[in-house]
Parts: sequence; C-alpha cells; structure tokens
Amino acid sequence: MSISSEELRALISEREAALREPGTLLFSSSRYEIVRVLGEGGMGITCLVNEISAANMQRQVVLKFVKDSLNPSRLDSFLNEVQLSILFNHPNLLPIFRLESEPLRVELPKKSGGKRYYDHTAYFAVMQYIDGWNLRQVVNRLRSLNICLHPDITMFIIARIARGLHYVHEYRDEN
Repeated sequence: MSISSEELRALISEREAALREPGTLLFSSSRYEIVRVLGEGGMGITCLVNEISAANMQRQVVLKFVKDSLNPSRLDSFLNEVQLSILFNHPNLLPIFRLESEPLRVELPKKSGGKRYYDHTAYFAVMQYIDGWNLRQVVNRLRSLNICLHPDITMFIIARIARGLHYVHEYRDEN
C-alpha cells in the first residue's frame, strides 16, 4: 500500500499540530512545555511555553512554528526569517533567542502489511515572551469603550513601530 504526497503531508501536519497541544513536552537543549497557542499568521503559529532548563530553571518563552513545513519554499522562508532575525538587536524588535528542531517519526502503512516510517524535522524559533496586551487588543478595547486614543499616544506608538521597521530595512552586517 503506497501513500500519496498529500496523505504524507496530512500525516506530518497532524503530527506537527500535536506538538502545539497544551501539555506537550518538547526536548532539545531545553524542555518546552506548551501552555497555549497565542496566534497564527501567514508564516507560522506561535505558542506560549514554559522553558525548563538545567536545575529546573523555568521561564516563559514563545515558540514560533512554521506552517506547512513540507513546502520547501515556506520552510526556506521561515529559516531565512529566523536566521536574519537572530542578528537583530533593537529595542523595538522582539528578540529571537535561537532556532530549535524536534524530530518527528510518522508511521506509514506498507503494502506487505508491515510498518515503515518517515522521519521529518519540525523547526521552531524560541523568542522572548512579553506579557501584556498587543496593539490589536488595545485598539479593540478602546473601540468597545468608544474611546479615541490621544493623537500624541498614537504618534508615539507609530514612531516606535517605524523605528523598528527602519532598523530592519537598513540592517547591514559585515558580509
């Protein structure tokens, strides 16, 4: 019994989704216990996790997983984004600490009735967690209260975002 690439993609997606379930433990240089999914965007899915390192030291961090990692262009884009972001050092940009990976083994049916396996690597970025409201939550809350944000505060927020974007667009290293 053979398996199509779409069936393999579905199996891998299912296993990767299981990595993001609350209570899941991931092992690499640290252990990561998934607390909850924070959000999902075009490139990836972010999860709040407890990072447990040597001597049971704990802190909360964010893991960003690539979506559809079997798509080579998506995986390359994700890895390039992380590689570049790790180099950034700016107060208006969220720090990415490192890139980690988790091996996945998917069981596939065999024609002869036995089992065979497909090994896959799921990549994720480890990022700083900042507890608090994001800009969307602030705007939605003010809107629900029918309150307009003061123009000076609005300009302050926009200026900080622009500073971070300017840094990214102007970034150059020795190479």
